[in-house]
Amino acid sequence: MFGMVLILTWVQILNSIRSLLKRLHYYQDGNCIVHDMFGHEVVERIKELYCDAFLTAHFEVPGEMFSLAMEAKRRGMGVVGSTQNILDFIKNQVQKALDRDTDDHLQFVLGTESGMLTP
Repeated sequence: MFGMVLILTWVQILNSIRSLLKRLHYYQDGNCIVHDMFGHEVVERIKELYCDAFLTAHFEVPGEMFSLAMEAKRRGMGVVGSTQNILDFIKNQVQKALDRDTDDHLQFVLGTESGMLTP
């Protein structure tokens, strides 16, 4: 009926963390396997096939994709930021197209994880 109360000292907590860190595997250089997929070949393909698309990227995408998205941002054709920044940018571009009442065909390149697509 009553839960157990566990009281740990700082030494016990630190020892517990130390034992966990030995088993924790991570990228020493801060790489992300998802964002590392955006290499030279992908960037060249984006330039070739999606030159008129809006470009979006997270801050942590590696070099070339980041540079490509920053250049698009400078031209008003992209955003580099958080997931929320990216979603807000897309919503704003769609709203602008709706306000113009045209049949514009909008394309967005998402330099982020594949699961970000939302209805």
